[in-house]
Amino acid sequence: MRSTGGGNNSTFTVRVTSSSGTDTYSSIAAGIGSLKGPLHGGANLSVNDMFKHLKENIKDWKDVQEIDAYLMRMLNKEVYNKTGLIYGIGHAVYTISDPPARAGA
Repeated sequence: MRSTGGGNNSTFTVRVTSSSGTDTYSSIAAGIGSLKGPLHGGANLSVNDMFKHLKENIKDWKDVQEIDAYLMRMLNKEVYNKTGLIYGIGHAVYTISDPPARAGA
């Protein structure tokens, strides 16, 4: 289930389960469980795998053009896991802005 405007996945999960009247412990456990998924808290595993792949495939880390070209190939689903995703650079819910960054400004 994708949250639209309800916060990230774990926050949304806690809100939904707590609205059913269950106890706080069960809601928090559900929220923690949602962190395990690869598109939320488990994303760090994808980031580590992606960096390993990048280290093996980018020859010159000082060559911005080489890095940009390879990242574009990732976005175009040509290399790595062919999902078109670059892991670790933002949350899917922040398509227009980053509310926590705005709040801190």
